[in-house]
This record gives sequence, C-alpha cells and structure tokens, in this order.
Amino acid sequence: MKKTILQSNALWMIVLSVGVACPAASAELQVLGVHFRADQPYPQYHRLWHEDSNDPEIPEGAAAEEASVKEPLGASIHVLVRNTGTSPLKIEDLFYAGESLKGCLVYSDQRKVRKFASITFANLPPDRLKKLVAAGEPIWMKADPLTLPPGAAGQVMVRTRRMPPGENIALALKCGPRAIPVTVPLQPRQPRLAGVSFSPDLREVYLYFRHPEKGKAPVKVLLDGTDVTGSAVVSRDATLNISPVVMRLSRPLARGSFHVFQGVYDDGQTASAGLRAWSDEFGYGMWGGPPGKSEDEAIARNYILDLTAHNINLQVAQIGSPPVQAFLRNPAGQQFAAARGLRFIPDEPQKWGVRTPYMMFIHDEPDCADHKMEGVAEAGKIGGLAQWCIQRANEIRVEEPDELSMLNVDNTYKPQNWYIYGQLADVLSIDPYYQPRLRTAAWERPERLATHSKATYVLGASQVARSACEPNPLHVILYACSIIDGEKKRAFPFPTPESKRIEAYYALAAGAKGLSYWWYTPSLAPDRVKSKVSHGVGAGSILGDPAAGALWREIGLVGAEVRTLGPVLMTGCPAGLELQATKGLRAWSLIAGQDTLVLPVVTDQYANSEQGTKYDPIAKASLTVNLPSWIKSPTVFEVTAGGIRDVPAKTADRELTVDLGKVNLTRMIVVTEDNTLRKQLQSRYEKEFKAKAAALVKGHQKP
Repeated sequence: MKKTILQSNALWMIVLSVGVACPAASAELQVLGVHFRADQPYPQYHRLWHEDSNDPEIPEGAAAEEASVKEPLGASIHVLVRNTGTSPLKIEDLFYAGESLKGCLVYSDQRKVRKFASITFANLPPDRLKKLVAAGEPIWMKADPLTLPPGAAGQVMVRTRRMPPGENIALALKCGPRAIPVTVPLQPRQPRLAGVSFSPDLREVYLYFRHPEKGKAPVKVLLDGTDVTGSAVVSRDATLNISPVVMRLSRPLARGSFHVFQGVYDDGQTASAGLRAWSDEFGYGMWGGPPGKSEDEAIARNYILDLTAHNINLQVAQIGSPPVQAFLRNPAGQQFAAARGLRFIPDEPQKWGVRTPYMMFIHDEPDCADHKMEGVAEAGKIGGLAQWCIQRANEIRVEEPDELSMLNVDNTYKPQNWYIYGQLADVLSIDPYYQPRLRTAAWERPERLATHSKATYVLGASQVARSACEPNPLHVILYACSIIDGEKKRAFPFPTPESKRIEAYYALAAGAKGLSYWWYTPSLAPDRVKSKVSHGVGAGSILGDPAAGALWREIGLVGAEVRTLGPVLMTGCPAGLELQATKGLRAWSLIAGQDTLVLPVVTDQYANSEQGTKYDPIAKASLTVNLPSWIKSPTVFEVTAGGIRDVPAKTADRELTVDLGKVNLTRMIVVTEDNTLRKQLQSRYEKEFKAKAAALVKGHQKP
C-alpha cells in the first residue's frame, strides 16, 4: 500500500466530518466533496507544439520548446464546500504537503504591478522546498468565492505542475485559527462533469457527465449538496461514456452566483464541479478598432455599423481607437452601440462607459510574460503570473460581482500553458493563431510546411484547452491579419476566406462557446511600415483591400451561421459519438440537451500555403452517426448563411445516415427531436441575419 502524502502528520489524517465548525460565530463549513482532475494528454498534437511565440525573446528551439514536449502533465485538486451557518465565512488558506500555500506562493519583487509568484520565492529550507516539489509542485491556489455568504457554496482549488505521487493527498483548509483536514483520492480515471450550461432564464441546467466506462450514468444528482434527482432527467446509453442530465429548477439561479454540481454513480464515485451560473447569447467578437482622431465621431459610428453589418456582437478587451473610445464614453455612443446589438468585454469596470458588460477580461497572454521570471528553472516558469491573475480577478469581482471573468492564454510553453491556466478563470480564452505558424513555415522553417498545410493547429489547441477548462466555457480567438515585415519589405497575405471558415468550424467542433478575431486595426500606410505589424481586416472597409474585404465578408457569413445556431451551441457539449463520413471529410458531434445533436462537418481535402487555399469538392458525400438511445425519431436540417435547409436522411436501427450531397468546405448539420427548433432558428435567422447575409453575398461594401 502506497503511503499518503503527509501520512506522518496526524493533523491532516483526521477523518473529515460532514460539517466542521469554524470559530466565526454561527458559521460552519461543510465539505460537499473533493475532485481530482488529471490533465488529459493529446499526443496526436505534439508535432504542432513548436515554441515560436510572438515574443522574440524566446528563440526557436530554446529550452522552452523542450519543456513543451517533455514536461509531464499535472493536475488540479478541488475541495467543494458550503457555508451552513448564518454568518459569512472566509477560507483563508490551504495547506499542501504541510505548507501554507498563502505563505509559500510568494510574489517576487521583479515587477511592480503584474507580479510573479512561485514557491521558489518563499525562501523555504531546501528540504521543505524539495518536499513541495515532490508532492507535485503547487503553482497557484484559489478560493472562489473569497467569502461564502450563509448558505452559499464554493470551492478551493490548487494547481500542480506534475501529478502528485501516491494514492491520496492530504490537505487542510484554514478557517480562522483552525485547520480542517481533507483527504483527496488521486484517481486519474475518475468521472468528470464535462459541461454545464444554462437556459436563458437560468431555470434549466444542462449537465454532461463523462465516465471512463461506457454505459455509466449518475444515479443521484446534487446541487450545492442537496439531492435534486427528482427534478433531473438522466439519460444513458450503453455504448457511450457521456450522459446528459437536464435539471429543471423551481426558481431561477442568480446570474453570476456560484454553485456546486455533482453526479453520484452506483459504484460510489462522484463527478463534481463548481462554477458560476451564466447564460447569454453566443459571443462573436472583434478586437481592435479604426485609427483616427478622438473628435471624429463619424469614424466611431461607421466602425460600429461595420461590425454589426458583419454579425459581430462583441467588442473584446482592446479597442486602441481614440474616436471609438471617445464615442463610447458618451451615453449617446453607448446607446448607439446597444441599439445595434454590440456589447463589450472590458478589462476594467466601467471602462468605455460600459455599464452592463458581456463579461470581464482579466488579462491578456500571461504565459507570454512567464518566461521573463528570473530565479526559476525554465521548466518551472509557466504559471508564474497565475496567482496575480487570480488577485486581479478578485479585484474586478468586487465591482462586477455578477459577471464572469475571462483570461486569454497565448501559445508559450505549449501545451502546459493551457492546462496550467485552464481552471483559473470563469472562461478560458485562447488565441491559436494559425497564419503566424504558416508564415514561420513558409519564411523560416520549410520543413514544417507539410505539418501546417492544414489549420489543425486550431483544432488541436481548442481541444486541449477545452479539456483543460471544462466544464467552464471556452472562447477561441482567430487570426484576421496580414503580417507585414517592414524591415524585409515583405508581407504574408491575409488568411483566405476558406481557411478562416474551416478554423471557425474546428473551434466549434471542439466545443467553443465564443469566437472572436484579432484584429480590425489596419495600418493606414502598409507600404511604409518599418517593423513587424499585424495589418487588420479593417483594411477591407477602410482601404478597400480586396483580400481583407473577402476575409471580412466570410467572417460575416460565418457569423450568420454561428449566431443563428447560437442558442443550441451555448447548451452543447462535445459528445464523441461514433461517426462515419465519406473519405475526405471529418465530422464531430455535440450533444445539446437530450433531444438535439450538432454535427459540424469539414473537408480534409484542402491545403493552405502563402499562395492561398486549394481544395477539392466532394461530389457525393454522406455522414452516418449511431444515435444515442434518447434520440429515436429525429428530423435533420442544416444551418447556412442563407438560412435553414432540409437535408435528406434516413434512420435504421438507431443508425442515421445523412445525404450531404456536394461538400465544398463545411456543413453544419442539426439532428433533433424538438419539432419546434427548426422554426425557432429560422425565425431567428430571418429577424436578425437574413438581410445582413444577403448584403454580404452581393459583395463587400463600406457601411
């Protein structure tokens, strides 16, 4: 029998009772459960993880590349709790391997604001530091929420760089002067709560439980420790390892409120997760903005019109445009944007005059700065800014308590960056920019051309990141620029419309619940650029650049499809159903509730290069899916930029065969038993997107 970490310390081996009293008057902490999340490996994508970060300080082939491939994966440990008392309760610390993480995850003085934190900076005696590292090396710790109101649920998380050894790990939660012991079994193959979504009114909760064994489904469902099995419908299929559960509540959850969801199996295992209740429309966003002078209101108005004409409904984090910033600070500017359905993800409360944000942005690309941390071995740098990001998120939440937080992670120290930062925020955002990889292959590393002739980088990064952040939402940012190298007087072209469509579908197939594009901002004099510049897609509208215009048009058409299907995508979860497609096609499956499937289909007969995209249409294509047991007599249709269309299909012995006909690039197939869904989506399309899509089809024009 392997020993438990800290087995020699009796304090943390005490059996945990159902409720543990804390010193605060009338406050009691109940541990609802524990959950261990081992990182899921994706070895099929290792060939894609070249360490060619946007930051020039990390050279090609540096030690960071070695770390990205050879460094073992880690885990996150979750303790789920509830305040059963009548007074607010605060969990002040978590003890790990006998050490206070509050005392060990110490900020360095290398930076004044965005500070690095690491156990290396705690000045621990060598034996104690070695013990922490041997126990998996904690990187960050988070209590969410910071203070538990009476009756509220929460969780305490700790992220480790490597898998902790042994069969169990002993922790202790500090609640006042007492340490409350908690033992966590280390079970890498335990069931997971793979997805949690909510209906628009927050009265229905869609839970997707995934078990290592096929045919398993929870026999009991808990909400904040209360048995709600009676209000939940549980579905199972003997051939699948995923089980959708729909919970219908008598009262809606409050937006932004934190809750713990659990599914108990007949073998005693429990899948648990804590997250915030949130529902909104599918976010389809843009970064950047048009250059100009702050007093030029016409530029700002035309920009908002240009975005919304291309079905953009979000301005994300960075505008960088004086006229747009000035316009939005005026109430009339906010009204102009709101009337056209444009919303915002600001990085500061009340920024740009935004009163009702879509969500809040914590920080951009912390992993790009992690390598600058001094005094830490290269393999131990990733995650250096994590504790500061948690601090920043808590500061924002004080002013915006009802809004979700988003953190964007770049491409440094892949894939550990996505795993390490994945559970930190309410929403994980990633920017797997494919065209910079293709440009590097074409200009500097020709041996990589075959690897990056397809946009698989987007698919791989999105799938890894989705597994790292689940059940929280994933947001994927796609590249929409020409790369100008002013020093060498050359430019890598704008992404082709074909490639960008495929990339968007890859992200959706991985389970993304939001897309955005970097970025709009064009260089007004691209022929006079002296350094390396990302020349944005706004060059189509502002400068009349035909390649930018074609890309911008396709972004708008994809937006019509994605946002039409948005209500279904927002409740969906990657399913892993058994699919067979005509040679040359790839297909994936998303489960949406207990009556609908979404099947994104993408051609695999294409190749990208500096010269453009070449593809071979598939004349007679079909797709076959083994339907889950809870879908018996579905209807089939597809969502396109031109609206909703019928698709021929037939069912025999639970096997559905869809006649796709000719496939050029992508198809979005919907299989449903909801006889109202098609009508709802068609109405949504005609009301919001039909006229815009028709205008885009006629040709890209300035607003």
